[in-house]
Amino acid sequence: MGKKFFQSFLNRFKIRAVFCALCVLFLPSMVLASATILSISVSNTNPAAGTNINVTVTYDDTANETPYWLVGITPASNSNLVCGASSPNQYFLVDGNTPNPGTSPVVSTQQDTTDTSAGWAGIPTTNTPSNPYTQVFTVTIPAALSSGGSYNIVVQEAEYYVSCAAGNTNITTGITIPLPATSCSLTNTVGSTTAAPGGLILYTLNYSFVNTTTFTLTDPVPANTTVSSISPGGTLSAGTVTWTPYSGVAAAPITGTAWLLLSVNAAATGTINDTATGTTSGSPPCNSIASITVQDSTLTLNKTESAATASAGSPITYTLGWLASGLNLDYYDSYDNATGDMNNSIVGYDGTGYTRYLAQNGTDLGNWTVQTDAQGNNFIVGTTAITNSGGSDQDYPALIRNGPGVNICGGFTVQGDLQIPTAAGGNAAAGDCAMVVAVNASQSMTMSAAISGNNQPAYFYFQKNQNFNTDVYASGTGAPQGTDNLPLFPISAGSPIIPGNWYTVNVNVQFSGAGPITYTATLWPAGVPADAATFVYIDPNDASDETLIGGKPNNGVTISGCSCGWGQGWQAYETTGIDYFRNLQVYSGGPVSNYSITDAIPSGITYVGASVPPSTGAPGPLVWTNTGSVIDECPVTWWGTVGCIAAPVNNQFTMSASNVTNSPATSNLVTLNVNPCNTSTPTNTPTNSPTPTVTNTPTLTPTNTPTNSPTMTPTNTATNTPVNTNTPTNTPTNTLTATTTNTPVPTNTPTVTPTLTFSPTPTPPLAVWPNPFNPKYAICNVLKAGPLPSGSTMDIYSVSGELVRHIGEGGAFSCSLPLNGYIYWDGTNTNHTPVSTGIYIYVIKSNATTVLLSGKILLVRS
Repeated sequence: MGKKFFQSFLNRFKIRAVFCALCVLFLPSMVLASATILSISVSNTNPAAGTNINVTVTYDDTANETPYWLVGITPASNSNLVCGASSPNQYFLVDGNTPNPGTSPVVSTQQDTTDTSAGWAGIPTTNTPSNPYTQVFTVTIPAALSSGGSYNIVVQEAEYYVSCAAGNTNITTGITIPLPATSCSLTNTVGSTTAAPGGLILYTLNYSFVNTTTFTLTDPVPANTTVSSISPGGTLSAGTVTWTPYSGVAAAPITGTAWLLLSVNAAATGTINDTATGTTSGSPPCNSIASITVQDSTLTLNKTESAATASAGSPITYTLGWLASGLNLDYYDSYDNATGDMNNSIVGYDGTGYTRYLAQNGTDLGNWTVQTDAQGNNFIVGTTAITNSGGSDQDYPALIRNGPGVNICGGFTVQGDLQIPTAAGGNAAAGDCAMVVAVNASQSMTMSAAISGNNQPAYFYFQKNQNFNTDVYASGTGAPQGTDNLPLFPISAGSPIIPGNWYTVNVNVQFSGAGPITYTATLWPAGVPADAATFVYIDPNDASDETLIGGKPNNGVTISGCSCGWGQGWQAYETTGIDYFRNLQVYSGGPVSNYSITDAIPSGITYVGASVPPSTGAPGPLVWTNTGSVIDECPVTWWGTVGCIAAPVNNQFTMSASNVTNSPATSNLVTLNVNPCNTSTPTNTPTNSPTPTVTNTPTLTPTNTPTNSPTMTPTNTATNTPVNTNTPTNTPTNTLTATTTNTPVPTNTPTVTPTLTFSPTPTPPLAVWPNPFNPKYAICNVLKAGPLPSGSTMDIYSVSGELVRHIGEGGAFSCSLPLNGYIYWDGTNTNHTPVSTGIYIYVIKSNATTVLLSGKILLVRS
């Protein structure tokens, strides 16, 4: 029984072994079997983009298996489909997402940029009928393909699955997308709806043309304007600016931009219309009109004081703030006048320079150069050291225009063009590129708007940094805010931000001087403003911005008050190592021409100094005048000492200008209440003092007399007082005699004695002024600190912690200053070389150990 069972088991094992061996023998042929594509044809070799064509394939398949297919379209330079990441102008028209109707032809509407499936599972072959077989695909030519371009239809097939890798059965045929009829389009835009007399206007002409041998653009200069600058290729003749962007064979669609910068005549009024015209060699002209209204600004004045209540001897500072209405072009930097410039030598349209700035935790200032594209337009290339792909070293250098800055209040707009170039290589798709919307060293704040090749943190986002271009807020309300909703943007590799394409960023800022700040950010592909996407970011501007970054405290920095000097520019990112920038525009209120600010020195206030020396000084009224055109809206501050006065101190200022409608304008009224003060006056104080006084006092002296007859007898008494007594006899008698005696008696007599009593005079608090400090305009050209104890010192440091200057009391100056108890800095370093504009830190000590006062000062050179 056991032997039979063993023999039966052995036979079964042999049968199964033979079966497995046969499977191993024939499996490679099963797996490797595939069809042979014999031919390919298309129903139309010149299909228009967006139309359908039939792709017919004949093939042999001897394995009688299900064929798997890929059909794609790729530029004529490629004979194979590119796998994995997307490739420009390549689309998968038939892939694993295509439905299978079970019969031919197969209609597919797929236009995928990548293929992650095993291909389209086709219709099985059964040798009925026999080889060859025919498969027809009805596909749609992608509308995004360029007219006039040549492409290959690529078909690949394999058994069981197919990928786009080379080595599959592959066949191609060429097609050409025909040019459309000759045409052109033109859009004339203007950056603002208003302009002030004496201001600037920028007209931007976005054009497109196709299938023409020539294209000419003309723009007659509008009345009441003067040409300030023209984009490359433009010429001015007989009052008309002309560009010829193209001349040659009929070409595929070409897009481009020209611009015209005009200055408004001082006497201009009403509406300025600009009409541009594009002309081709074989179509009607295209026209576009842009209009702007000329209107004078109005002034809004605001006066503030450093304290509402003060004591006699205390310092008081008044700030005279002003804002002009409107949204007028301050400047437009195309960099077409800066060919070949590098780093700090780069200049704007008016010759104003730029300055490189360094991130706190990095070491890279970046390298910035002006280059020229094929159309003759200049742009800035910002390169950084790529230290790591995550950007944790925070090497995000910035290039900032030196001025004029804007006032953070009143509303302003910043616009510019950004590009993440394909030159960034493998990092381009993950790169970022930013426009600095507002930066102010004295406020320790930078705000920027950025684009990103991926959505980390978003394709389009807004970000606030503290400490003037340093730590990025990592979370909370201060974190980058943005949007991925860019519905009208062309997409490549799944991203609407495509390396090599220019994008225009526009940000409007609204702030009242306190509370939240509203940023309205808009982005569009350059030259196509109709495709714009917008999001609004409201910054709470409070302590909720505080967070931790890498375990380090990142204290929330808030903005308070309407400060000026906020600059704009560009910021490069280390993740790509290279970014492109062009066409920086800034719009704000004004300009204001020929202004005069007048402020009376109130009774009881002693004038000490001002941030800008007045044209007319003490005893006042103080007057500041400017005969030019001003756009920076910087407030004026002056300070003095409070006297001993009983009544409140009321004060307001006025401002007039030649081009504002409400001139002269009057500010609000500020009131300073003065605490009751003590004065040094003599007072009469009664005191009790023991004083020796001689007085006459009557004294009774007893005498013995034998008779009761009163007699007048001369008697010598023991009082040593001479007494004369008349007696008829010489008989001694005892006589009671009244005598007068002079006796010194001590008495206490109240006496009024005048006494002088003095009240102490208040000592002014320790202060450092003026701040901001401009050595050119400060009194005696120095920064002042005091009053101080004898032996005090002041150290000046850079924001990076380097000692700039160590200073003791006194010094030699161009004018008379108190030497004892005061320290002065002339804005130079240890070598007595003037230091540059920027933030500096001061530390004042007594006896070299005890810190009396420390803080920041803004030094400004002009």
